[in-house]
Amino acid sequence: MATYYVSTLGDNANAGTSPAAAWATLAHAEANATGSHDVIVVMADGVHDVGSGINFTTSTTVVRHVVGADASGTIGAARATIQASAAGAVTLRMPSNSIVSDLIVDAAGETTNGITPGGNCYFLRVDIIAPKVNGTTGSGHLWFYCAAIGCGGIGFSSARHAFRCVAIDNASHGFRGCESQVGCVAIGNGGDGYRLEFNDHAMHCTAHANTGNGFTVAGSNCLQVGCVATGNGGYGWSDANANNPRFSCVAGSGAAANTTGARTATVPNIRYDDAATADIAYLDDVGSIPADIDMRPSAGLASLEGLDLRPPCPIGPGDFIAGAGIPDWNAGAPGGGGGVILPRMRVSGG
Repeated sequence: MATYYVSTLGDNANAGTSPAAAWATLAHAEANATGSHDVIVVMADGVHDVGSGINFTTSTTVVRHVVGADASGTIGAARATIQASAAGAVTLRMPSNSIVSDLIVDAAGETTNGITPGGNCYFLRVDIIAPKVNGTTGSGHLWFYCAAIGCGGIGFSSARHAFRCVAIDNASHGFRGCESQVGCVAIGNGGDGYRLEFNDHAMHCTAHANTGNGFTVAGSNCLQVGCVATGNGGYGWSDANANNPRFSCVAGSGAAANTTGARTATVPNIRYDDAATADIAYLDDVGSIPADIDMRPSAGLASLEGLDLRPPCPIGPGDFIAGAGIPDWNAGAPGGGGGVILPRMRVSGG
């Protein structure tokens, strides 16, 4: 295992073993940093043009890692930009079990996916911008604090885990077939915000202003907890299987309502605005409200306007910001109707 550096100010004649002796191109790094678990540090001192893409399985299939650094070479201190300026198969292709962190992958020149990893790769703080097809695809991968923006297809497809990831303005679904999504946000996608298939789960996720449904559940054994769907063009929730467990989820009302409705008839356990009572109905499979997921109705709460959908969302219960015109969602005693607590959601006055 060795560490090599790549800088837009570097020279491929250098040794590559320090920021001062960095190589100039990722293609040179791919061909020469071929040891098992070698680390290629991409310095954020300009845009790294990879032409039609860079394939880190060309010279060898051993595990290698690609990480961003600031202009001094400090890993994780800044995100470096990799850009595909010419049409090709994929901007970044990685071998199985690799780590990729602190990169912006500008895939606008590509004809297919932004990143195509081998199995069981780990991604941290990686943004994928505007590939012609999907942001990423392939199963078994872990994504933390990542984003897929403006993709020609799906943002995140078939990930194993997505934690606090964002899918914005993708032509198809934001998230599709991902085994678990926690604290994620899907906004303005051309399909559904989330499409859960078999044994897929979503916890504390938000779907807003997607053309399709906020959440479409196409398979069985799909758990949803504490999720929010507002302003989507279809239903807040659509589910072909009434037996999928769903607890303490919210569908917007008023200005934040989903166009077709809060839910399909097969979705019995969604909180939604009930026009007949001007309050929020609460239906839940467990028959009681979990102590750490308090979703009591609040008098006069007519909609979910004011939700700040920008990540990262707070982690701890009660960690909220209340703004002008928004009820105090931290207040109230059980049974008193004095407030609504949305765990891990940030509330502001806009």
